[in-house]
Amino acid sequence: MGTLLRHGILTTLSWIPGHANIAGNEIADQLAKDAAKEASSLNDQYNVITMSDVRCAVKMSTKLKWQSRWTISETGRQLFNLIPIVGKDAQLDKPNNQIGRILSEIRTGYSRLNKYRNQIGQSLTPYCECGEEETSEHFLLYCPRYQQEREDMRRQMELLNIDPTNIQSILAPQKRETYEATSQIVGEYITKSGRFQELAIPDSRSCA
Repeated sequence: MGTLLRHGILTTLSWIPGHANIAGNEIADQLAKDAAKEASSLNDQYNVITMSDVRCAVKMSTKLKWQSRWTISETGRQLFNLIPIVGKDAQLDKPNNQIGRILSEIRTGYSRLNKYRNQIGQSLTPYCECGEEETSEHFLLYCPRYQQEREDMRRQMELLNIDPTNIQSILAPQKRETYEATSQIVGEYITKSGRFQELAIPDSRSCA
């Protein structure tokens, strides 16, 4: 510490608790151990910090803070249940912009379905016409009004070895190619259901 200070380098040591259920702490602890081990094995002439090292450290630190805030936040919990880990590459999954908007609404829960509209004062009731609360999960998995459309969606999901009864598998699969395919299938379900008619999707196959 004294040597660093004489060279004008101010160093601050911060203790990070481990095994405390704080997102990112275990990762940070392991990274620190790995860095210390690497530094101890390098000769002095190679044991230097490059701008690349600094950029990597800043990126990692930012991601850890982002993850921590995402984990403890009291908002966006429906999306958190689908996508708990931050920093994944954006998926180019939307069949078109209209369906992309609806998919985002369904994933976050901030949609034009009655449960959310009732919460913000745009609907007198949180219930679907079938009598159950109209949530994203209800719309996709359970509502009897769209039974035939749902069967079509399930058959296509099963061909991809995707569990059609699991909301996370449908809305946030891990593999990119599966993500794009499921979004296309869900997009077709949304269109056929007619639930979002104000954003009706024209059938491009009928265009000349």
